[in-house]
Amino acid sequence: MKKIIGKKILFFDTVTSTMDLAKKLVGDVNDIGTIIVAKNQTNGRGSNNRKWISNGGDALFSFILKFSIKHIHLLALTTSYSIMQIIRPETKSPLQIKWPNDVLVDEKKISGVLVNNFFNNSDEIWAVVGVGINVNSNPENIPDLIYPATSMKNLTNRKFNVKNLIEKFSERFNKDYLNLISDDNFYQKIESHLYSMGKESIIRNIYNSSDKKTKTTKQRILGLNKDGTLLVENMNGITESISSGEIAFINN
Repeated sequence: MKKIIGKKILFFDTVTSTMDLAKKLVGDVNDIGTIIVAKNQTNGRGSNNRKWISNGGDALFSFILKFSIKHIHLLALTTSYSIMQIIRPETKSPLQIKWPNDVLVDEKKISGVLVNNFFNNSDEIWAVVGVGINVNSNPENIPDLIYPATSMKNLTNRKFNVKNLIEKFSERFNKDYLNLISDDNFYQKIESHLYSMGKESIIRNIYNSSDKKTKTTKQRILGLNKDGTLLVENMNGITESISSGEIAFINN
């Protein structure tokens, strides 16, 4: 199978952020697919300018891709799908994907994905994909978490080899990414695991390009469009597509 990522894996003890290091490699075709791994981050980042906090023993890594612009809304979802597929057999837990970039277990966050895109004048985009998986940590001990979280260790009462887990992710992502670019219906596999499917949900930080402001609304989640945008129905029964935003936890 063709290797999209994982041809080169760089390991570090402590960095500001694996995404910071990966950004320095953007633009060099020899570094496409490189994975950068760190044991600790002093300035890890999550979505919506939040900090990604780990108290040790987690999978913290970023990788570099060059991909088609038509998959811009599917990259984070595909990454989350691959994460879900490697966690499930290890934990035997019910997992869901919270659009656009989180993996949940019973409404607790176990993984998050952050994608930084770098545009040029072509149909291809460079991206740095940052991944955090709660593996051997105890996230419930982290103060001031916005959302509840859990880890693989908490779910199973055993420790995991982080390096092996990242290698498994690399293998799985290579398979899923190749399916993404060859199968226009791959999004349906992601959709089948979508959190709050068919339910009324609060969606925050929806960007309105006309006034360049964000809004929060209540919508019923209908599923995904082929391009990875979220298909919703508002309280007036009108359907629309959302390309950016954040689904709030149903019970939050």
